[in-house]
Amino acid sequence: LFTFDEEVDPVQAEPSPDTIIPSGRRRTESFESAAALENVVCKQLSTQKSIARGQQQLVTAAAAAFAAGALFGLLVGKKMK
Repeated sequence: LFTFDEEVDPVQAEPSPDTIIPSGRRRTESFESAAALENVVCKQLSTQKSIARGQQQLVTAAAAAFAAGALFGLLVGKKMK
């Protein structure tokens, strides 16, 4: 059926570009995998928001403590004069 002029060494043969799957990717995605990925992203965003909320509360508490300490220091300083 076919006649070849030269033999192809299977070790040196390269796959055709249409059969190479890029690393880290799949050819198709199902709706379920897209929904699962969306759930993971939503969970990460909510975790980041809660961390940011916790940091904001920490900064507020630190600022209040600094203000209270400064006010106390000023009052004690006035009484000592």
